[in-house]
Amino acid sequence: MARIRGVEPKGAPLLVKATYLIGRRVTRKLMGRDEVLEPYKLLAHSPSVMQAYGLLERALLRSRSVPFDLRELARAKVSTIVGCPW
Repeated sequence: MARIRGVEPKGAPLLVKATYLIGRRVTRKLMGRDEVLEPYKLLAHSPSVMQAYGLLERALLRSRSVPFDLRELARAKVSTIVGCPW
């Protein structure tokens, strides 16, 4: 649980709402859940940082150096090791 409260979709600026829409779509595709994950809500306090983080995530998704399935398996394993709920 985060120490600060995330930005909810209702009170978010237009750029943040668009990012939430994309984030929900990706979360639904990868995890089967239709929700905005807490890290995105926390990043929304600084839309420019959120946008830069989104570009980083997009670049990682397009990367072909490691197969997608193996990359997601590694991400899940690391999250389990460090105790990350996402």
